[in-house]
Amino acid sequence: MDTSPSPSPVADLTDGQCALDLGRPCAGHRAVNQHVWLVECDGQRTVYVRGIVLAQHDVNDRTERNVAIWLLAKGKYAKQTELAAAFGLTPRQVNRLCAAAARQGVAALIRKERGDKTPQTVALRVCRLRDEGRKISAIAQQVGVSSRTVYSILQERGYDPHDRPGPSQLGLAVDDEGTEANDQPVDAQPQDPAENLAQAQQDIVGDDLDKPEADVEFQDAQGVYGAGVLLAVAAEGGLLLQEARNVYGQLRRGIYGLRAFVQGLFAMAWLGVKNPESLKTKDPDGLGRLLGLSRIFEVKTLRRKLKETGARHKAMDWYHAMARRWVDEATDELATLYVDGHTRAYYGKRPIAKGWCARRRLCQPATTDTWTNDSLGQPLLRITHEAHPTVAQVLPQVLDDVRRLVGPARMTVAFDRGGWSGATFKKLVAEGFDFVTYRPGHHDLLPEDAFSQYTMPDGHKSEVMTLADTHLSVSGYGRARLIVIQCPDGKQTHVVASNQDAPAVDVVLQLIARWQQENFFKYMRQNYNIDAVVDYGTEPVEDREVPNPDHKALTKQLRQARAQLRRLQAQAQAQAASTAAQPTDAQRYTERRITAQTQLIDSLLRQRKAIAPRCMLSQTDRADEVKLSVDRKLCSDLVKIAAYRTECLLVRRIQGAFARNADEGHAFIRAVLQQTGTIRVDGWDVHVTLEPMSAPRFTRALQALCTAINSDDPVYPETRWRLHFDVRQNEDRHPNGTACQDPFSSDPVRHNTRSGGRTRCRTNI
Repeated sequence: MDTSPSPSPVADLTDGQCALDLGRPCAGHRAVNQHVWLVECDGQRTVYVRGIVLAQHDVNDRTERNVAIWLLAKGKYAKQTELAAAFGLTPRQVNRLCAAAARQGVAALIRKERGDKTPQTVALRVCRLRDEGRKISAIAQQVGVSSRTVYSILQERGYDPHDRPGPSQLGLAVDDEGTEANDQPVDAQPQDPAENLAQAQQDIVGDDLDKPEADVEFQDAQGVYGAGVLLAVAAEGGLLLQEARNVYGQLRRGIYGLRAFVQGLFAMAWLGVKNPESLKTKDPDGLGRLLGLSRIFEVKTLRRKLKETGARHKAMDWYHAMARRWVDEATDELATLYVDGHTRAYYGKRPIAKGWCARRRLCQPATTDTWTNDSLGQPLLRITHEAHPTVAQVLPQVLDDVRRLVGPARMTVAFDRGGWSGATFKKLVAEGFDFVTYRPGHHDLLPEDAFSQYTMPDGHKSEVMTLADTHLSVSGYGRARLIVIQCPDGKQTHVVASNQDAPAVDVVLQLIARWQQENFFKYMRQNYNIDAVVDYGTEPVEDREVPNPDHKALTKQLRQARAQLRRLQAQAQAQAASTAAQPTDAQRYTERRITAQTQLIDSLLRQRKAIAPRCMLSQTDRADEVKLSVDRKLCSDLVKIAAYRTECLLVRRIQGAFARNADEGHAFIRAVLQQTGTIRVDGWDVHVTLEPMSAPRFTRALQALCTAINSDDPVYPETRWRLHFDVRQNEDRHPNGTACQDPFSSDPVRHNTRSGGRTRCRTNI
């Protein structure tokens, strides 16, 4: 009998590899697909492809596992989804693994061994090293984390990342290169402790305290984009920087100090760089030439400076200092002030208080600012509120600030219907203000014989205005002046004022001119991005009284129940009028519903009476409410406001040289500020030559503006650099590119005229 042994499922191959009978897996395998399977035995995993061993590794060895997956995927032996299911991974993990190996080779599959990365142990180790006086970069390298992680840990634990205890504070000796004595090699020679202490103090001063700002050094440059910004810098005169220096002094560390910070924000505002992130798309070297620096600051540097100024909480002091400057410069424009609220919508995820956004006509998370503008529409004051008060609620506070700035002079305050309040009117008049506003609501039309024709001042489109000058009684205030405007279509608009002696036309024009403030809001949104969020920082809000949400819910239910009751009563009246004397089943059913609805209303009234109409914010579901950072936003907005006022100043400087100044003045100035030019340095004189503009009338106006600015002998703020401005003259050339030659002069005279659609060259005689 044949007793030869049965063939073993594993056979020895001549090349030393072990294989199954080709194509047949052994028992206990795990199939990846019909060609690939895995066998796990005694803690080892073997990968077979068509019976050939492709890889063998320890089950817990992730690096060898990653290599096996990569080999299977690269050889197209299995799909990534099949490999993910077989090796216990997700398809995304397998995809990332293969993509990393394709970019960096097999080295990307090697798993790096890391120490204990739990937050608690890492934080304790970081704090211990910081207490020893180590730098952030040294801590990051020793712990094995990024410098940003170390920075965040120090901030969370109450450390100031910019300050670190020096060796002298820790009682450590320091060698000439700033290395602690504890870190010296064994064979290092001991040094004099006095020398070590002096060197440590010098290192602390040079490394941890304020460094001087970089000096302004202008250099010759051609084709500098935005060279017209220097015109605005010269016109502004460095007032904003001067007040910032009085308030903030110096900023910490680095070449980008307060001067570079303020002037850089100015340049960004004038060149249309509406947020810090937009700096990434600009040429840093080109913008730096406008500041007299090698390059402008980066986004992270700007955000760090904003954070530093915001942490000092002095933005309002800076704002009030500038407001006093503006009041001193423009006393004539303060006879009439315009006050209105402006809502900045918020689209983020933080729990911000909701407010009414008139532009979108809905209630959404937002921040409300109350602005005060002068008679020309230029901003004077701005107050940010946590909640969303009406103009009537904030007017007394706003006018208290105005009174401290302006003094005892009597002024007229114009505002919209949101400021209607008899009690507020009484306070304004008692504090020496006159008011003018619109009367809210719908009112009966006045008869035609109550109106008269009033002549309009020069400069208005219409020559006459139809007005009715009378009086009315305002609840909480008393007798007030009522002026009714009759439009050509018969519509009547009611204007209420406290000034009984001023001409009716002047009172009406004061209120109509309030649209300058609305135009200011629109202009600042479009050109200066005044509504943008400067950063993502938030601040806690103070606990305050808010409407009780339970009371509001019952009030809403009560309103709906009363509306339903009115509908049922109207239905019952209609049924009674259409039927005979005997009530029908429908009528009796309606009466039962009316009775039930009346009982529901009585029940809701009792429930609402037991609940306080107002409660504290902390007692509602809005207890986690926060507000956006105020100081950083105010710093950024103050620079934009100063830039806008400088723009208005430049518009007034070209009033006699630019024909359409009223219509195109601001657009022209914006184009001038972005004009390319050449910078030439001669000693302490900086000559800025701007390129001609697109039309001759624009170039003539630009030349007139340069002449006006040069008459002021402008100097770059906080420096000795004197600025001079000019416009490059156009040059006429032949079609072949050669210059036209004046027959009476050896110098080429270049003109460019067009006749009949062809370019011809002429000479000056």
